[in-house]
Amino acid sequence: FSLYSENFPYFKTAPDGWKNSVRHNLSLNKCFKKIDNPRANGNTRKGCLWGLNPEKIEKMDEEIVKWRKKDPITVKRSMAKPGALTSPV
Repeated sequence: FSLYSENFPYFKTAPDGWKNSVRHNLSLNKCFKKIDNPRANGNTRKGCLWGLNPEKIEKMDEEIVKWRKKDPITVKRSMAKPGALTSPV
């Protein structure tokens, strides 16, 4: 979630419900895969990390290019670091 909060200021103050939406969408999208998160330092929280599915990276690149072209001004305005948009993956 830090990726969203660091790059899109809206998420720093948004209600926590957006995190469940992200989890839900990641679980449905075949471009991502769940990776077990080993518990460290006695952490008992169950959790996982999400990684890119190597088989879907080309498709993701195509989608990013499509969305960048669709409305680049709005996307850049929503970002804390608009320059990061030039290197999507």
